[in-house]
Amino acid sequence: MMSASKPLLDRINLYTNSRNTLAVLIKLLEPHVPYSLPILGTVLNTGLCAITLQDVDSSKASLWSTIPLHSDTISTTEPLELFSIVTFSHLNHQFTVFCSGGSNTSSDLPTEAKAKHVKQVFECIREMDSEARPTYDSFFTALGGRGRRRAMPTRRVDGDPPMITVGGVHAKWVDVIVAMSTVQNLNERYVFPPTAPCAFARDGLPLALAASRRTTLCGVGGGGEPGMEEDVEVSQIRASDLSSVRGASLVPRSDAYLLSCAPYSVCLRFRGEIMMGPNGGQPVACALMHVDGSIGALRVDPKYQRRGLGRLVLRALMVRLDLNKGQGDPGLVWDGHRDLGGGALGWNWADTGKHNGGAGSRFFMSLVGKESRRTCHWTYIPIDGAIPSETQV
Repeated sequence: MMSASKPLLDRINLYTNSRNTLAVLIKLLEPHVPYSLPILGTVLNTGLCAITLQDVDSSKASLWSTIPLHSDTISTTEPLELFSIVTFSHLNHQFTVFCSGGSNTSSDLPTEAKAKHVKQVFECIREMDSEARPTYDSFFTALGGRGRRRAMPTRRVDGDPPMITVGGVHAKWVDVIVAMSTVQNLNERYVFPPTAPCAFARDGLPLALAASRRTTLCGVGGGGEPGMEEDVEVSQIRASDLSSVRGASLVPRSDAYLLSCAPYSVCLRFRGEIMMGPNGGQPVACALMHVDGSIGALRVDPKYQRRGLGRLVLRALMVRLDLNKGQGDPGLVWDGHRDLGGGALGWNWADTGKHNGGAGSRFFMSLVGKESRRTCHWTYIPIDGAIPSETQV
């Protein structure tokens, strides 16, 4: 049983007083952007254009808080007490944790009170999973693979110990939770605010790239040969694309999960250069939005690299997110808040692993408009049995 001193994680009913609860959640977390974005993204992106919590599919996301989520929570001008919000995505079986004590860019060590709070939140999650087995068990295990120093997630099989996955843990909490985790894979997070210029600029982007139709590009992305023209089809990912999309990440993803991301995805295909089948040509570039709002699965066919297609597919995805999620539509406003597109509140972000040799980091570092870069850790925590003695960070 949990100690009374531990912060209790109260589950938030996504259908009770939903308009007020969503407004409170946004107002509570908005001052902590960009650190709170994955929580907002997980809640708002469970369904297409989730304008109120009534649009949120509770079978796809669960929400917990250490403080009540009602208007009194934010009605005072006094600083809020230390709090944490936790989400769980049922689509990829991944927890996300946000603690208000980590929403700053300073590199100072957490205070004793903050460290205790975060440790207790993670203990609550682990105990909750143990009591609700196998509801929150991860699809993945980080054991074995390439060895303890570079253990990558692989699909969990019978016999592997139960484990939970917590995505994008703030680097401040690494030392706090390292004793209860088996592996923490280091990633770099790149964040782009709604006003990010150049890299995701809409100006000059053919409308067809946002509207899922064909267009002709001259000198693709500015990197093609002078006068060269390409007939491009723009669409979302299809079942026939899954092998290509899976190749964009070292993290194994199921077909069902990737197809669930299809409404917020972009694939570029060159007509005439690719052997056409019943489902069209295979993608030469693709990207999608994960269920937490982050950008992922960015891939350019090696035969077409260095032609600007990486930037092009990201720009197309950003435009699609804005158009699909109602930016500029005066009817899509709730309690003063408008869906601004992007992964959440008009912001976009992407994580790239240190394990990929730095290619992803070099690409995102080359983009103009990023507001910040910080480290975060994908954390794998066993539920039963002894924790391996060779815990790695």
